[in-house]
Amino acid sequence: MGRCQSPRIGEFAREVSLIRRQCEAQVSGERRPRTVPVACPCGAVLRITLDTPGCRYPRCGEQYGHSELMDLPLDDHRIAA
Repeated sequence: MGRCQSPRIGEFAREVSLIRRQCEAQVSGERRPRTVPVACPCGAVLRITLDTPGCRYPRCGEQYGHSELMDLPLDDHRIAA
C-alpha cells in the first residue's frame, strides 16, 4: 500500500482525459483548439495547444510537462502554417 504511483500512470490518466475531451468536442461540435508550433531543443517542432497536459517527444525522448511546454520558444518559421 505504501508504494508511490508510477509516472506512467499519471501520463496514462492525462492521455485518457485528453481523448475524452476530444470525443466530447466531436459530439458537441466544438471547434478543436488552435495548435501552436514550439521548438524542441533537439531541433524538432512540437504542435501544442494551451491545454496540452504534457508529452514525451519520440525523436529525442525528452519529457515535457505543461509548464515546460509553455516555456519552449515559438517556432517562428511555422506560425503562419
